[in-house]
Amino acid sequence: MMEDALALTGAITITLRHEDGTEEVQEYRNLIVNAGRASITNGLIGSTTAYPNYLELGTGTTAAAATDTALGTPVTSTWKGIAAKTLYSTYIASFDTTYVTSEANGTYSEIGIFAGATATANSGTLFARALVAITKTSSMTLTVNWRIQVA
Repeated sequence: MMEDALALTGAITITLRHEDGTEEVQEYRNLIVNAGRASITNGLIGSTTAYPNYLELGTGTTAAAATDTALGTPVTSTWKGIAAKTLYSTYIASFDTTYVTSEANGTYSEIGIFAGATATANSGTLFARALVAITKTSSMTLTVNWRIQVA
């Protein structure tokens, strides 16, 4: 009989910085998909497992589902490696990256974080996904801070 229950939750902070220094900050919750949850449990038993290392934006609008294995409509030009992985607090891992003014310009409605990926777009395994509302232009940078908590 199991006594303890662990929950994985995720939060995404999107920061759009304009050239004049003003910022737009957006907060989203994400869904850690089945493959992401499996990655965590495989790590607990010492199996080879992969951890989040790439982000991608997309234009799909279908709600996130536990069975998702990819973004609905990925935009491969937004495929980008995670710049920093840190322990945000005792039970929260943080994954951060920034798109500079020349990257990822457009309007996006979904975001995903992928584990075990390479520089080849859509490689690896979708770990978590969320619907968003982002419009980025060449006069902005976009910073993504993705936090995953074990509670």
